[in-house]
Amino acid sequence: MIKISVVIPVYKSPESLVELHERLVITLLKITNDYEILFVNDCSPLNDWEVINEIAKKDKNTKGINLSRNYGKRMQLHLL
Repeated sequence: MIKISVVIPVYKSPESLVELHERLVITLLKITNDYEILFVNDCSPLNDWEVINEIAKKDKNTKGINLSRNYGKRMQLHLL
C-alpha cells in the first residue's frame, strides 16, 4: 500500500482551506486510504489556524502545525 503525505504551507487563506482539503481527500482516496495532510500555519494574522483545527477534528488523517512566528519564504539565490 502506498502512503502519501501532503504538506501545505498556509498564510492568509482561511476561505480556501476547506475546499482544498475536500478536493485533496477525494483525489488521495482514489490512490490510497493511507494518506496524511499536514497544514503548516505560518503565523497568519487571519483565522487560518482555527479553520485548520476544525478540519483536523473532522479528519483523523489531517494535522496542523502552528508556527510561533512568520518565517516566510527562504530567500532564493539565482546565479546567472
